[in-house]
Amino acid sequence: MNEVLAMKMHYIRYVLPKCMAFLLDCDFKLDVLIKSLLKGSHRDGFPQYQEKFIRDCIRKFPYCEAALLQQQVMSIAPVEIGNDPTAFSVLTQALFIDADFCTTCGERGQRCSLCNMVTYCGLILSATPLLHP
Repeated sequence: MNEVLAMKMHYIRYVLPKCMAFLLDCDFKLDVLIKSLLKGSHRDGFPQYQEKFIRDCIRKFPYCEAALLQQQVMSIAPVEIGNDPTAFSVLTQALFIDADFCTTCGERGQRCSLCNMVTYCGLILSATPLLHP
């Protein structure tokens, strides 16, 4: 199992139902959810709802034995909400900074020689020019 890809799909699977619930509710619109995720506390501006939302997402990851999950839990469990490292920083570091995996299929790959940001595997080599017009 590719843990990074599994965590990305879990996060998307966690966010979409929350968005759908806001869209289906007659009193709320999706912008209310977005504002609540971005709004900071009055005291110090820390986005507490966002922190709790991401921690809950991590807590509900179904593969408890995954090293990626265990690393995330060890990073944020002893930290009080409002202190560093935040759940957002731990999640983004694990999911979006990891350059070893193809951004399309999740398999191990190599960085693009043009931008040095996108990682790809041999399966999409023919699509690389589309990434760099």
